[in-house]
Amino acid sequence: MIAQQVKLNDQLSIAQACQALDVSRIDYYRRSIGLIEADSDLELREKIQQIALEMSAYGYPRITAELGRRGEAVNTSGCCD
Repeated sequence: MIAQQVKLNDQLSIAQACQALDVSRIDYYRRSIGLIEADSDLELREKIQQIALEMSAYGYPRITAELGRRGEAVNTSGCCD
């Protein structure tokens, strides 16, 4: 959106557009070169956190096994069968 606005209005700088949209310039540049992508592991992290909250005595081997029981294909190296 910022890049589009800057292209449409040649008097608007990236800094001004970022400020108007309350976006830091570093985030704009990171996104523009692809450093920030949609976090595909976010759902998995949430599931891990949920299991850890439900079963506070579980460490990573048991959490990995529980993820497998819940249908998540993680750590398929065979450590937690």
